[in-house]
Amino acid sequence: MYLYSLIPSDKSVCWFHGVSSIVGLVTVGIFILSEGQVEILFPAFARSVNHCLEILMDHQAEHRRSADKVMNQHNRPISIISQSIKDNLGKVLEEYEQLEKLVQDFNAIFAWPIVTYKAVIMLRMCGYSYILLKHPSTSGYLGYLIFPYALIILVSKVGIFLSAAGYVIHNTSMFLRVWKKRVMTLNSNEDLEILMLERRLKGLSPFGIACGNFYFIQRHTLLTFYSITLTYLIIMLQL
Repeated sequence: MYLYSLIPSDKSVCWFHGVSSIVGLVTVGIFILSEGQVEILFPAFARSVNHCLEILMDHQAEHRRSADKVMNQHNRPISIISQSIKDNLGKVLEEYEQLEKLVQDFNAIFAWPIVTYKAVIMLRMCGYSYILLKHPSTSGYLGYLIFPYALIILVSKVGIFLSAAGYVIHNTSMFLRVWKKRVMTLNSNEDLEILMLERRLKGLSPFGIACGNFYFIQRHTLLTFYSITLTYLIIMLQL
C-alpha cells in the first residue's frame, strides 16, 4: 500500500503490480530465512553443547572397557578408573573451560535476541488464540485452518528450543557432580597434581544459555513460558 501511494492516481500502474509482487516475495522470503536461521541455530547450538558435556562426563568409559586393572610404576595393581581419572582430569577441565567460554560468547551475542524471540512467539501465540476464540467469525474457514496450525508450529518451535537450552545448565551441574565424585576416590593428599586439579575443579561453576541478563534457561523454563502465555491469553479474553 505504501508503494502504491507513491504513484500519482492519474497514471497507469499496471507495471507496478509486478514490482510490488516481487518486493513482497523478497520481503517475506527474507523474513522466513532470518526466522528459520534463528530457529535452527539456537536448538542446534544447545544440542551440540549438551552432546559435548555428555562426552566429557563419559571421558574414561573406553578405558573401563579395555581392562580392569593397570600397573603403576611400583608394580602395584590399582583401579583403572582411578588411573583414568588422574590421566584425563586435566584435559577434561581444559575442554570444559573452553566450552564455557564458547557459551559465554554465544550469550554475549544472542542473550537479548533470545528475549525478543520469546516475546514475539508469546505475542503471536496470544494473538492467534485470541482471534480464533474471541472472533471466530471474522477469520472465516481459512482462519480455522491457519490459526490452529500456526499455534501448533509455535508451541513446537519454542518447546524444542527451550527444552534443549534448559538441559545445558542441567548437564553442566551434572558434569561437576560426576567428576567431583570421581576425584573423591583418589587420595589427593599424596599427589600434588591431583590436589591442584581438585582445587581447579572446585573453582568451576555451572553455566547455561542466558535469557538477557535475567536468568539461565533451565528445564522448567518451558513450563513457565507456557503458563505465562496462558495467563496473558486469559486476561485478553476477559477484556
